[in-house]
Amino acid sequence: MCNSTELTIGEDGNEKIDSKSLQFTKGTPKEGVTAELVNVGMGSHTDFENKDVKGKVVLMKRGEDYFKTKVERAFKKGAVGAIFYDPANEDFITATLGQLSNMPAVSIRKPEAEKLVKQLGEGKSLKATLKVDSEFKEASSTNIIATMKSKKENSGKHIVVGAHYDGVDTPAANDNASGIATVLEAAKVLSKEDLDCDVKFIAFGAEEIGLVGSKHYVESLSLEEKDNIAAMLNLDMVGVGDTLMVHTMDEGVKSLPADLAVSCINKFSLKTERTEQPNSDHSSFQSVGIPAACFAYGVDKNYHTDKDTIDKIKKENLLNACNVLLNMCKEISKNPGGFSNNKS
Repeated sequence: MCNSTELTIGEDGNEKIDSKSLQFTKGTPKEGVTAELVNVGMGSHTDFENKDVKGKVVLMKRGEDYFKTKVERAFKKGAVGAIFYDPANEDFITATLGQLSNMPAVSIRKPEAEKLVKQLGEGKSLKATLKVDSEFKEASSTNIIATMKSKKENSGKHIVVGAHYDGVDTPAANDNASGIATVLEAAKVLSKEDLDCDVKFIAFGAEEIGLVGSKHYVESLSLEEKDNIAAMLNLDMVGVGDTLMVHTMDEGVKSLPADLAVSCINKFSLKTERTEQPNSDHSSFQSVGIPAACFAYGVDKNYHTDKDTIDKIKKENLLNACNVLLNMCKEISKNPGGFSNNKS
């Protein structure tokens, strides 16, 4: 938890700029960290080439890579602090680093950031002093699990349908109330049908800080219990966008659920794309050999911002995601062993 941040920047290092910490940022000594400010654009590998950032504070735009990745990259290059801004939004960035960072990281508003970029582009030397007062306390979270039992005799194989119910410090309508709402609706519909295998519906806690809930669930399973999971279907951010993406942990990984997902989406004549996305709960399952796939609708420019509100949610997106999910559950239940016997 961050109690306060204080940032001053200028040629004399005395212009106060409002800032907001990223969750899990490392704190600073009471006197803060004072260093030269360097603009590294998006903070990609290329942006750091021929840039001396050792002992300096870096200014980076949001986009392309995860905040955690950018902070780690800057730290390895010798930076002592990171300042982010969002080129697509005027306000602060609300984001998490997932785990305690190696150096302090904050965000500032776009207008202030663009002013700094202009000054640095004109060759001015700017000094930044960053103070972050943060503390960390142990807390607990809970996974909420409901099992829909099949009335038919089956091999013990079952489907896991999941979504995380936590969010960062925003309204979190798309990330991830949209996923939870879709899971609940699917459970309601499937409860009136009789599938050939059980379905476990799981609302995972603490996803935003490193997939904690889903990792805990998977680690608690015996080898036999893992083998009995025919497929894990994850829903994360299905309310905003134009393309119903199918994610797997790695881009080229074999995944029968992902293959089936693409086929089901095509049946509904929807736009789709198979991509790599390791940072959601399906990865906890896929990393131990359980077949898994994640549904997410395109790119949300309001991701992890205060603008992630319910008025942005497209009802047709939720309907589409739910229909695909229902179709998949019915198909998998016909031959659950066909999925779990081909770990992918």
